[in-house]
Amino acid sequence: CMVLERGDRRVRVTTPSPIHPATMVHPYLTPIGTMFARWDGRESFHAAGLVVRGGVWGVVGERGVGKSSLVALWTMAGGQAMCDDVLVVDEKTACVGPRVFDVRPDTLKVLGLEDAASPVLGREKVRVRMGPVQSELPLHGWLFPEWSDVISCSRLAGSDVLQRSA
Repeated sequence: CMVLERGDRRVRVTTPSPIHPATMVHPYLTPIGTMFARWDGRESFHAAGLVVRGGVWGVVGERGVGKSSLVALWTMAGGQAMCDDVLVVDEKTACVGPRVFDVRPDTLKVLGLEDAASPVLGREKVRVRMGPVQSELPLHGWLFPEWSDVISCSRLAGSDVLQRSA
């Protein structure tokens, strides 16, 4: 049970058994942060955020499309990520999220990150810490990855972006 107090900006989480701190960061803080962001007039998206040339590209897609794997590859290549699971946006600004990403063990092995990961209690994934990043950066746009044998990129109209992110 979670009780959020908007005025005092306090949260009380009650569980039948103790919560490991790693589990508290994610998934418990995700809905809490999303609600407080909404109360502050910000929007939250089930998306990753990649930092490219001083701004953030939101990566939106259904479960299993590869958002976390893309974050892992990007950070392994020396890039920065804003977040893995929930991207909070304030107008044209992306806000930082938890400094971890969760991937499946088989993905971790393919990426060669076994030594950097720790298990997440009660979950099928393992967790890898992200490096530091600025707390806010301009939002450059949105990426909607899809599995395909062909690599391509196309520009979407604003109405298509809204429809796909809903």
